[in-house]
Amino acid sequence: MDGSITIDALSPTINVVDDDELTRLLLGTVLDKMGQSFGWTRGEIVSTDVAVYFEVGTDSLALLHQFAVGANSSSGDSGSPVFSFYGQSSGLAYGILWSRQPGYYWFSPLSFARYELGFALAGT
Repeated sequence: MDGSITIDALSPTINVVDDDELTRLLLGTVLDKMGQSFGWTRGEIVSTDVAVYFEVGTDSLALLHQFAVGANSSSGDSGSPVFSFYGQSSGLAYGILWSRQPGYYWFSPLSFARYELGFALAGT
């Protein structure tokens, strides 16, 4: 399932609930993302709990506890939910996509995003 942007008219929604259980995020775990530009992609976790360093202007920044998934993404997919899809219309949310490289994308786990932003998501 790589790049689908078609919505199933018979099942147009997915019930995704938050899952703070980071121990489920192991190398090889299959995760999905649904992006605005590249659509729905699925891939395996290829890097776990790493620090990602990058430059913004003259500042050097680091994002801690980041994960990479071996699946495609495109410009405009930042902010996409990263989740595990199961059943006909259910899933567990694990993170938020924030960057891409050829053949994989990076995401921040929801628990760390909530901590950094200082708020809880609805229903948590």
